[in-house]
Amino acid sequence: SAQPSPALAVILKPAFEPEVEDNFSDGNVFTIRTFPVAVDATRSMRESALRILNDLVIPRGEIATLNALSVLDAAIDFPRLRIGGESAAEFQKAWTTERKSALAIVAELVTVGQSPRVLYRIRRMLRPLAHRDRDLGFRAECTRVLGTIPDSPDLRISRVLLSGSWSEFFHDTPHEEKDVSDAQKRVESEWLSLVDSVGADIVGRHTDSRSLLEYLNNLVADYGRVGLSPQCWQLLSGVARAEPRLAAEAIDLLLAADSTQIDAWWTSLFAGQLQFPDERLVGWACKVLQSNNSQRQRALISILSWAGVGD
Repeated sequence: SAQPSPALAVILKPAFEPEVEDNFSDGNVFTIRTFPVAVDATRSMRESALRILNDLVIPRGEIATLNALSVLDAAIDFPRLRIGGESAAEFQKAWTTERKSALAIVAELVTVGQSPRVLYRIRRMLRPLAHRDRDLGFRAECTRVLGTIPDSPDLRISRVLLSGSWSEFFHDTPHEEKDVSDAQKRVESEWLSLVDSVGADIVGRHTDSRSLLEYLNNLVADYGRVGLSPQCWQLLSGVARAEPRLAAEAIDLLLAADSTQIDAWWTSLFAGQLQFPDERLVGWACKVLQSNNSQRQRALISILSWAGVGD
């Protein structure tokens, strides 16, 4: 569990499957059938899996906790049957205790000083359940746990790096609009507001370009260390809108180095702020095209193509 790995989920998630599958063939006929799990008879197996997660895995730190959450995500999910449609109400009710046991472990992870990436993962797990779980009591409990997660600056950064506008403000949250097209303007506005608040917070904490670039490098490296793949273009755009001068100075420092963690998104530090034939922008473009940094070159060519700038 010291490294990001799907191994834990591969081993333990089957313990929380609500059904078992039986496949067999008879001549040219291949039969697939499933049977609901006998909840009471298999409870001890799930209890053992939860003890392993709670006592042995989670105490090992952030990466181990993220690995454990991949299993807990399955453990709190609504019991669905793949074949045969809706599970019976009695079957759903039988799983409520099992789900609550797993949710209790998730709730204990919401603590002061908890990693924002762990809190983001918990938030992502619980929001769909709090929005539309068929068990109204469990839905209410998920809503309660969600309410204990503080909307900290670092969590907001995780949301911008790992989520997207529709997930944040439409699909996994209550909304009044009946149709996606009706919600588009609101969703885009609320997402832009989130991104800009994060950009303003970052430049408020890092007021010189060297500090800003160092922070951004460390941020992306830290996400990679725990097995996450942040998408930084929105965050860097927010930084650029908040303080264009500081963003431009950060580009100068970035291009003075052979490579950085944010090379794939460096153009977001000027996109929407500078346009050709701006002298500074032309200088940056020439420097990148003459370099050996393919990530920077691809990012530049992409934005030039989008802007309609030819060879």
